[in-house]
Amino acid sequence: DVAAGLTGRDYSCASVLNAQTFHLSAQLHCHANPLDWGVVCVALGTKYNNALLIPERTGGLGVGTIAKMREIGYWNVFRDLTDQSQATYTQDALFGIDTNIRSKAQMIGCLQAVIKDRAITIYCAETLEELRAFGQELLPGGITYRFRGEGGSNDDRVMSLAFAVYVGLSYPHLLKRWEHKELHTAPTMEIEPRPASPFADQDVTIWKDLHAELKRDERTRSTGGFG
Repeated sequence: DVAAGLTGRDYSCASVLNAQTFHLSAQLHCHANPLDWGVVCVALGTKYNNALLIPERTGGLGVGTIAKMREIGYWNVFRDLTDQSQATYTQDALFGIDTNIRSKAQMIGCLQAVIKDRAITIYCAETLEELRAFGQELLPGGITYRFRGEGGSNDDRVMSLAFAVYVGLSYPHLLKRWEHKELHTAPTMEIEPRPASPFADQDVTIWKDLHAELKRDERTRSTGGFG
């Protein structure tokens, strides 16, 4: 979720979700201008398995963030379809994710679904508080709704989660590259047998005696002459 980086206004927020379990692994929440935010998100994505970055492009602020990501050369940036009915990408697909009345409702619906099914794990009190205060209100026209934090509450953490969950549910093929990985399991290592000593038994005995004598001399020096 991209903001202008002005103190006292909306925050920029990046949430890191495990692609397989929807476990909230990390979250960065701060004031940062869109260009600096692009640098920070690339560093965060690089740290977490070269993660798929899903920046918001709506409103113009995200355009600067996306441009910085591409300038750095980060390869794994989400490209949204121009039409949800398309099955494959086209050349005019856009980097980042677009939030409008229709897509935002879909995103919040996806987030509601994983919360209802207990398919997401969140150990963050601030995120849970924003979720509690997040709601929808009927606009003056009486036709459409607006999603936002009630009573002036922030919703940056909620929206960053919604972007990730929406893409995870709507574009599962983008996450298949991680299916073969055990992200939380240390790699196993085969220990090769120790090669046989190239020295004869008599040579080994001589070197052991020499090392023992050197250690005795070192202890004697360290204790002031009393071994």
